[in-house]
Amino acid sequence: MMTIAGPQDLHPKASRKNLRMFELVCVMLWAVTAVLIATVYDNQRDYWFLLLSWTFMFPFSAIADEYALVLRYDTGFLNLVWRVPAMVPFAFGWFFTLPLVLIWNTQVIEQFAPHAQILILFTVLVAWSFCTEWLGVKQNLWTYHWSPPGRRWKGVPVVIPFIDAITYVLIFVLHEEATRMTANMSWIGAFAISYLIYAGAFAVFASISWLVIRRFLGVRPTLM
Repeated sequence: MMTIAGPQDLHPKASRKNLRMFELVCVMLWAVTAVLIATVYDNQRDYWFLLLSWTFMFPFSAIADEYALVLRYDTGFLNLVWRVPAMVPFAFGWFFTLPLVLIWNTQVIEQFAPHAQILILFTVLVAWSFCTEWLGVKQNLWTYHWSPPGRRWKGVPVVIPFIDAITYVLIFVLHEEATRMTANMSWIGAFAISYLIYAGAFAVFASISWLVIRRFLGVRPTLM
C-alpha cells in the first residue's frame, strides 16, 4: 500500500548520536555557567536570576518557536512536555547567560560609550547566533518550516540571528534595571521580579518577531 509522506517525514532526521551529544553539551554548558557563578563570580545573585529566568523561559519559548519562528525540533530528542525537548531549558539557560556574564566580567567593551557597547554587542552576537543556528540546522537538530523558505544563508533564515542578537541586547539593557529594582529585596521576591522583567521583554519581542516573520515577510508554516 502506498502512503504519502508529510513534510516532516520528508525532512532528514538528526542522527541519534548527534541528538544525545547536543543534549549532553547543553547540560554541561549550563552546569559550567552555574559553577562559574557560584565560584568565580562569588554567587552574584543577579547572575543566578539571569540563568534561572532563562532556564524557566521554556513555556514562552515553546510558543515563540511554534507560532513566531515556525521552528520544530527533531522528534528524536528526549521530550519534556508537548513539543519541547528536555534540553531546551538548559540550552536557553546557558545560551542567554554565559556569553553576557563573560562579557561583563572581562570588561572588554566597558571602555566604549553605551551606544557603541550595544553596537559591538549586537554585531558579535549576530555572528555567534549564526554559528549556533548553522550547526543546529546542518545537523537537522531543528528545522524552520517556512513557506516560502525566505532568504537563507547556509540553510539558516537570515532574520533569525538578528532576532537572537536583539534578545541579547534587551537582556544586556534590562539586566541593570532588574538589578537596581531588586537590590533590597529577598531572594524569592527579587527572582520573581527579575523573571517577570525578562519574560515580559521576551513575550513582547516574540510578538514583534511574529509580526515581522508572519506578516511582513509573509511566511506560512509548512507543518503544524
